Amino acid sequence: MSDSNAPTSDPAYIPYSRLPEDFCDHLFDLKENVWGSKAPVNQFLRMEMEGKTLPIKLPRNYLEEGWDFNEGYTVPSHGFRVDMDNFAPIHSRDLRAFWDKRGLRHLNILLGDRVELPQVLESKIKIRFPKPEQFGGIRQDYIPNLDLVRIEPAKPHPTHFVLFFGYEISDVLTDVFSCNRAGDGARQVCQHSFRARGVDIQTSYNGVHLSEWKTIKANVTQFLGCMLISEGKFK
Repeated sequence: MSDSNAPTSDPAYIPYSRLPEDFCDHLFDLKENVWGSKAPVNQFLRMEMEGKTLPIKLPRNYLEEGWDFNEGYTVPSHGFRVDMDNFAPIHSRDLRAFWDKRGLRHLNILLGDRVELPQVLESKIKIRFPKPEQFGGIRQDYIPNLDLVRIEPAKPHPTHFVLFFGYEISDVLTDVFSCNRAGDGARQVCQHSFRARGVDIQTSYNGVHLSEWKTIKANVTQFLGCMLISEGKFK
C-alpha cells in the first residue's frame, strides 16, 4: 500500500471537500412522500454499554427497511450508505447503477455503541497479525502526509492488511483504521472507527481517499449532528 496521496491518474480519485454549512437545513426537505409521509422518523439510539439513550431524527429518504420507519422505536444501531460528495442516500437497489456511473465513490456509515477505541485497536492487531513474533514483531511508523501512525509486522505478513491510528496531542487515541493492501485485482478499502457526538461510528470507503480521512470524518460528524436532537425533544 502506498503511503503517498492518491495519484491523480487513478480514475476513482476526485478531490474531496467539506459539506456546506447549511447542509442540515436541507437534509429533511423531501420532494415526495416516502412510506406515505415527508416527516422525519423519530427513534432512540440505545447506547447499551454506556447505559443511555439518544433521541435521533431520521430523514425518510435514507431509510430502506420496513422497521426503519417505526416511530418511537429504540434501536441498537443505524446504517447509511451515501454519496461521498453530497451525502445523498444510495439504496441497495441503486448501488450497482451508482458504481457503473461513479465508481466506488460511496461511503458506508454505521452508528452504534461499541467498545472503547483502545480495545478496537488491540483486537484488530490480534486478528490481523497473529503470531507477530514470527514476523519480527510489530512496528509503528508515523506517516506525515496521512498524519497517522501505521502499524504492521516488521516483515511481510500473509494477511495483507495494514492498520493505522490517529491521536490527539495528549496521546489520546481518536481514530483506528484497518485497510487491505491493494493489488492482484483488489481495490483497497479502509474501515475507519472513531467517536463523535457521543456515538461510536464505523465508516468504510475506497482507500484512495485515506489521505482525506479528516474531511470525511468531519462530514460524517456533521451528518450525525443533523439527526441527533436534544434529550426528549422531537421536532
